[in-house]
Amino acid sequence: RRLATVEEVQKASVYSFIDEELCEGCELCVEGCPASILGFDGEKAIISGDETECMGCEACITVCESGAISIMEV
Repeated sequence: RRLATVEEVQKASVYSFIDEELCEGCELCVEGCPASILGFDGEKAIISGDETECMGCEACITVCESGAISIMEV
């Protein structure tokens, strides 16, 4: 059994969260996410990929004008 790398631990320690009530469906976060974990269901942004791939870079938060996205540290 091997130990996790620093990169693996960092990735596993942050998760994106989208407040569906605040999301306005602009898709800016989907376009801005370098990890490509965000998607669009036709109305709102959704987590469509592996949320453990979130890098915690906050690119999605920066472009979200409605404040619907947050990143949680675990």
